[in-house]
Amino acid sequence: MESILQTIREHGALDYGVLAVGVERAWVSRADVAAFALDALAAGDSRSEVIELAAPEDLDLDRVVHLLRRLADLDKLPSRCSNAALRRWMFGFLESIHNSRESADTKLDRLEDVYAMLGYPEELSECSKYFVPHEDRARGIQVGEVTASPLDAMARVLSQ
Repeated sequence: MESILQTIREHGALDYGVLAVGVERAWVSRADVAAFALDALAAGDSRSEVIELAAPEDLDLDRVVHLLRRLADLDKLPSRCSNAALRRWMFGFLESIHNSRESADTKLDRLEDVYAMLGYPEELSECSKYFVPHEDRARGIQVGEVTASPLDAMARVLSQ
């Protein structure tokens, strides 16, 4: 997951909420948390939670998640913030697939895995190789008509 975390970081989207979701889903290591906390300390963030996260190997995972969620204010607005963080992960996963040099079949398999890992979000439904289009008069699509490949649908999601 390091490359995905790096992708999220490169887009300036890495924050405590993203890390909290990553730790909760085992996509982020304690070393990733420590590196982020050390960067925050170097930038002048000396909150006690950040100091504690700089050495997460001494903490149990529940404590690490609690501290990250607290720093991200996920306790105040849990679903909205968690959804925003999960969306950042989604884009990181999709960009990783899109930019890989793997075969189209391998990319499709990875895309299906990501779709499942993220809990089958509606915005990725057309990215599934099992997607069956429904009638949509506004877009002129008829039942059974395939509008694009799942990889094309993924590219559209990435461009949004």
